[in-house]
Amino acid sequence: MPIRTLPSRAIADATVQAVDLASNSISKAKIDADTRLGLQNDSIILDGTDGAGANKGDFLVLDGTDNSSTNADDRILFDETFIDKVGLFNINTLGSGGQALKVNSAGSAFEFGSAGTMVKLATTTASSSSEVAFDNTIFTSTYKSYMIRINDFVLSTNTNFRFADSPDNGSTFSFTANGGYFYRTIGSGTEAGAAFAGTTNYYEFAGWNHDATSTIKTNFLELHLPYFTQTQNNKMYHGTYIHQNNNGSAYYIFFGFQSSLTTAQNYFKFMGASGNITKGVFTVYGILE
Repeated sequence: MPIRTLPSRAIADATVQAVDLASNSISKAKIDADTRLGLQNDSIILDGTDGAGANKGDFLVLDGTDNSSTNADDRILFDETFIDKVGLFNINTLGSGGQALKVNSAGSAFEFGSAGTMVKLATTTASSSSEVAFDNTIFTSTYKSYMIRINDFVLSTNTNFRFADSPDNGSTFSFTANGGYFYRTIGSGTEAGAAFAGTTNYYEFAGWNHDATSTIKTNFLELHLPYFTQTQNNKMYHGTYIHQNNNGSAYYIFFGFQSSLTTAQNYFKFMGASGNITKGVFTVYGILE
């Protein structure tokens, strides 16, 4: 007599062995969507780069080098692999601009923080430029002090090199500057120092005319701007300067300038006393206090 109906839970209560199922008897189509999703949840799933690779939808599985380890063919689960593993991957933010990923002071996890003492903020390459300037998008309250490096710069005429600062993004330049330097002639023992005073609305390396025609044109300047964006005493700038003078000699110079300005500044520009800046790479760094 044929069996027309099965008692409720007859199959559910039975133990089904692998041998009771024919090969390929259970297809993906016969497994409901919730069950398939449950199998995939928290798992790493392979995919083709175009979404149609041969292994699309396959799990990434563990395996022993000899294919016989105790966890061979087990799925790799996302949480077990990446979450809270010594804090290495449990990062849910990109941090802030200019920050770096580093190990915390306890040595127990990653964190975002200072990228170092100096942070590169901007680079400009001059090409027959009347001046090179950096504005208030670069000089902000994020950093109190700055450093500017100028490499391989050349002026178009035999003239002095100048720079100037402004508290209102270049709208006005109004100050008196004093300065001094000590130099050594490169290749000889000649050395001396001097002071200069009273320039108005610009700082100038007075008497250090650049040689615009010499083949030796690797001029270099490093300029420090302490507390540039702060209101604190008179602005004072210092640095080092290597250049080819139009007298045919190369010089290494230590210099310093003092300004009548005491307010926060947010603009800085370089120019020659005449002509253009033929070339040069100008880079600004923010200095973390």
